[in-house]
Amino acid sequence: MPRRSTYYGATASFAFLLDLFPGAGAAYSMRKLRSAYSGGSIRVRRDSDNAEQDIGFVANVLDTASLISFCTGANGYIVTGYDQSGNGRDLTQTTAIQQPKIYDSSTGLITTNSLPAWFWGTSPSSGVYMEFPQFIADDDPRSFFIVNDQFSSGSTGQDCLLSLNDQGAVGGRLGYRICKETSKIVLRVNGSASFNYPAGIGSTDYTLLSNTYASGGGAQDADFWLNGDSCQYSSGTTGVLRTNNNGTSFIGYYPPVSGGLYYTGTMQEIVIYDSDQSANRTGIESNINDFYSIW
Repeated sequence: MPRRSTYYGATASFAFLLDLFPGAGAAYSMRKLRSAYSGGSIRVRRDSDNAEQDIGFVANVLDTASLISFCTGANGYIVTGYDQSGNGRDLTQTTAIQQPKIYDSSTGLITTNSLPAWFWGTSPSSGVYMEFPQFIADDDPRSFFIVNDQFSSGSTGQDCLLSLNDQGAVGGRLGYRICKETSKIVLRVNGSASFNYPAGIGSTDYTLLSNTYASGGGAQDADFWLNGDSCQYSSGTTGVLRTNNNGTSFIGYYPPVSGGLYYTGTMQEIVIYDSDQSANRTGIESNINDFYSIW
């Protein structure tokens, strides 16, 4: 059982991830990631009257007292996830039924391992997802770090954590998307590549999923880790990795597939670099794990 983070609410030893490892293209979190960041964490809508309120940080973590005060007696949903990188690439969702949930009127604050979490709901017909401006295309280098839990495979057998664009094949190019399946992680792009879960880690476990790609290769040249352990490449395409550049990327959704591929579960932190962070990966993972106590 993961231990509760020793950093929660403690500022003396708080380590800002983006101070230590700068250069992120976008970053969303329930904690403060950059000491110079002065904005909020999320904007929340309560369903009793559809009023909205920004929720910031206290002692460098989500101001849960303000969130609870605002949402008590109602359900709270996330309208905006603010980008802490400084690039202004906020996560957004204006359609009420497709917004992730952060507060339940009956059970209170949604948490994973005692820390606040976004819940990406259970309605595959309408889907719960958020959008952000695309800034990675073609075979540009990239790195993703995603804290997630409670994966529950939908009818397609694939739950999409992240997709870089909203179109299928165009001129031989496909959208780069990372999906969790029952026994493996699949990277779909101009074919697909499969990565088996490390021994002892299952698809429903609380995990930090890390992905790095240097550019110039195929899907099989991307690398994946779960909780710091390498995901063994098992099969897939040898074609060159390409990603359309059409303006929109998604968390929790891949729209070209009929009915969409939707993620069901919780997320707490998503940090995206438009660079290969292989050299910094273990340091980034250690900082994230020190806060969330995933393994």
